[in-house]
Amino acid sequence: MSMAAGAVATCQARSVSAPTAPQTRRARRVRRPAALPPVCPARPAFSLLELVVVLVIIGIAAAIAVPRHASALARYRARTCARRVAADLDRARNLARQASSDQTILFTPGADCYTLAGWADPDRPGQPYTVSLGGAPYHADLLGATFGDGNSVTFNGFGLPEDGGTVVLQVGAYTWTVSVDADTGEITTGGP
Repeated sequence: MSMAAGAVATCQARSVSAPTAPQTRRARRVRRPAALPPVCPARPAFSLLELVVVLVIIGIAAAIAVPRHASALARYRARTCARRVAADLDRARNLARQASSDQTILFTPGADCYTLAGWADPDRPGQPYTVSLGGAPYHADLLGATFGDGNSVTFNGFGLPEDGGTVVLQVGAYTWTVSVDADTGEITTGGP
């Protein structure tokens, strides 16, 4: 007999009704084993309906969370991209002061990148310092850079720009602007 059949037989044997009146106490004692095995409890389990309800709730939560996560990620990338551009503009301004010579940043909106002229790239020696905004981690569009008549800004030896202007960046629905004040050279960012 298999183990499962033995367990069923044991459970069925325990379900025998109480002894009838003609049976004696002694007879009852003989029939019972010294130690009864535990009663076969019903296994707790989830019904199919309960599982479906849980899956529907998880699906609804995911449908709400995914768009919010994507929106927050786009906002974060736009803000981080604007801060990077502002930091590099400030770097160019400080380099111009330190060297007492002009320092230029050239923005290329079509390629979504900018180049800090005269500065070597720390990751690629021998190449100009170029930052691509279109790739990871920013995935941003450089919508435009307006400084006077062109798309480059030059800081003189005193750290002042020849012309003030703005750089406009966009990631998804979020647009940030980096501004350079023409009089003071102060660099600010603004966005949603």
